[in-house]
Amino acid sequence: MLARKLISQSKFDEARAELKVAQASFNVAKTDLEYTYLRAPFTGSVAKLMVEKYENIQAKQTVLLLQTRDQIDISIQMPENIVSRIKKDTGYQPTVVFDSHPGQRFLVSVKEWDTQADPSTLTYKVVFSLPTPESFNVLPGMAASISIDLSKVTDLSNTRLMLPVGAVFAAEGEPLSDSTRYIWKFDPQTQRVHRLEVTVGEIKQQGIEVLSGIEPGDQVIAVGAGFLTEGQQVRPWNREEGL
Repeated sequence: MLARKLISQSKFDEARAELKVAQASFNVAKTDLEYTYLRAPFTGSVAKLMVEKYENIQAKQTVLLLQTRDQIDISIQMPENIVSRIKKDTGYQPTVVFDSHPGQRFLVSVKEWDTQADPSTLTYKVVFSLPTPESFNVLPGMAASISIDLSKVTDLSNTRLMLPVGAVFAAEGEPLSDSTRYIWKFDPQTQRVHRLEVTVGEIKQQGIEVLSGIEPGDQVIAVGAGFLTEGQQVRPWNREEGL
C-alpha cells in the first residue's frame, strides 16, 4: 500500500509499530500460557501440597514440594575457618549416621556450600548428598550426624584449632591474662554439656586459637556459654527448624 501511495509514510510507520507491540504482547501471553503447565524437573514424590484444588494462585507461588527418590541432601553449618580451607576434588567421602538407625553408616559427597554466612551464627551451610538408603525410609527433617576427617578435606592439620570467641570463657576469679579457659563440650549420646579446660592462644579474625584441650570432631557450644551449667541437657539448634 505504501508503494502504491495508498497510505502515507507516517501511517505506515504507525501501523508497523502497532504490529510490533501486538507481536510482543502475543509472545508474552504465549509464555504466560506455558507457565500454567507444571513440569517436574526430575522424577520424585509429592511431599506436600501448598494449595487446594481450584484455588486461585499467583505467579511464582509455591504450589507443592517435590522430593527426589534417588538422592537425599543433608546440610550442616560450618565456621568460616573450615569452609575457607576446603579442598576441591579430593575424592574423600565423609560418613553419615542417621539417629534413627545408629548401626548403619553411609558415604556422602559434598554437593555445594553457601558463599554467604548466616548473619545469626556467622557460619556457612554445606550440603552433602548420598543415594537414598533402601533399608529404611528417610524423610525430611530427620536428624543425622556427619563424621569428617578434616585433615583429608582441608589443610587444618597444619593449623591450630579455632573457636568462636563466645564459646570460650574464664572461671570466676581467674585473671584475664591467664591462658587457661573453659568451654562447654556437648555429648551427643547424653545430650548434656560438660565444662572442659582448654589452653588458648591469640584472638584472630576467625576466632580464638585453642592450643590444647579439645580434638577435631568435638562438639562445642558456640554461644550462650554464660547461661549453661555442668550437666545441663541441651539440644543442637537446627536453623531450618527454628527454636
